[in-house]
Amino acid sequence: MLNGVCMGDRGCSDTGPILHLKEVESISLLKLFSQIFISVIVKEELFRYNVKSLPKNIKINEINNDQVILLSRKYDLDIGESSILWLCRALGIPLILTDDLNAREVASDLEIKVVGTIGIITRCFREKIISKEKAVTILKKIHDNSSLFITAELINYVIKEIKQFKN
Repeated sequence: MLNGVCMGDRGCSDTGPILHLKEVESISLLKLFSQIFISVIVKEELFRYNVKSLPKNIKINEINNDQVILLSRKYDLDIGESSILWLCRALGIPLILTDDLNAREVASDLEIKVVGTIGIITRCFREKIISKEKAVTILKKIHDNSSLFITAELINYVIKEIKQFKN
């Protein structure tokens, strides 16, 4: 369980976590979820970032453009994040994968659980999908080699917690 959500559950993802994990050659960590739904908009964003090959558990869904635009305007979100929030509601999925602060706040207001890239990595460690050493290596790569804006202090804190974690 992470934030009250069983990780074998299905989730909806915006571009961020998929892109960031791909940037550090760790996209396979998304196997933590049985299914991940993305919108056509997110798929197009990923293609623009040259992420063309997606794990088999990622499913692409059509969206209601009018409703997504309304969400985007109401909450002042990018269209990609709005499309995923709409997908969560339309599919009845209570989990969104995002690193976007505004999207996280809106999801929380809508009672949708949020997990970001760092949460995926740490959960894979706790579920013994990756070793402690691999988790630390990926976290360092996320900070040094990905487009995720994250402070060194936060990465160091997470690494310290992982190193101190007892099974």
